[in-house]
Amino acid sequence: GYLDQVLHHRFKLKCIGLDSSVKYTVAAKDRIKNDSCKNSMHHRTLEVTHSEKCLEDIKSILNEEHNWECSCSCYSKKASGAVAMVGLHSCGNLAQDMMKLFCQMDDIVALVCVGCCYNKINLIDFPMSKTAQGSLREVRVKFPEWSPCTSGLRVAAHGTRSHSINALVDSRTSKCVFYRALMEYYVKKKNITWQQPKRHIRKADLLDFETYCRNMLSNHPLGKDETTFKNLNNLFDEKLHLFSRVKILLVLQLLLQPLWEGFITVDRILYFREKSMSANVLALWDDAKSSRNLALCVYKR
Repeated sequence: GYLDQVLHHRFKLKCIGLDSSVKYTVAAKDRIKNDSCKNSMHHRTLEVTHSEKCLEDIKSILNEEHNWECSCSCYSKKASGAVAMVGLHSCGNLAQDMMKLFCQMDDIVALVCVGCCYNKINLIDFPMSKTAQGSLREVRVKFPEWSPCTSGLRVAAHGTRSHSINALVDSRTSKCVFYRALMEYYVKKKNITWQQPKRHIRKADLLDFETYCRNMLSNHPLGKDETTFKNLNNLFDEKLHLFSRVKILLVLQLLLQPLWEGFITVDRILYFREKSMSANVLALWDDAKSSRNLALCVYKR
């Protein structure tokens, strides 16, 4: 409900918010329950995907809401009635799906989309533009083993140089990468099922490798197995000479990040321009504060 409120109060728009989870729909409705303009913001639960069902569901929602009356004084009744599709931090393939749906719906005249989590893009959907697909075919004539990959898209999803440069000189960054790499190497070698906890890695977690391991395995069946920790410490001693190389990898990541994100961004612009639509990208804020600041702005001519 955050975006809906901003769009309505700043630009006097009627807004329909779509969330894939009932939990988020309920939270959005709860957020605006005391807002005097709540009748200008409607929220529905719908998982947005590129499918015939979703396309029909969105059309149905727009038809239902077409004649809704807004009782708030700030809404302009002289508004054109044109519809824009807006996505703030459209995760992974959601951005690709929004792009396709936008092209199929004549009622929607504009698209504004800020993407994120590029590593979750389905490789079947990338690249999207015919121009990029043609360039890729030419590249593969000389380098047949190269193709877009999830690891490359993951690099695109990392922090930009402005956002991450300070982390490069922070020893905790190198420790975090090195410790996690050792943990993942060990569990894969031993065929152990493990995922790093979703909570933020704290400074105390990085005191030393054993502390990191104990905290990361605190809720795991191996969390009380001293043999496991002994083996992990032995692995740490064995691989410690590689620690200095972590910073090299982090520098390479910083160098490649804008190239991969640029690849994704230009591909999306070309996808729409090939369809004779106006498409540009705007930086909405300083990427030093938040890396995913690029808004794809498309308008049907």
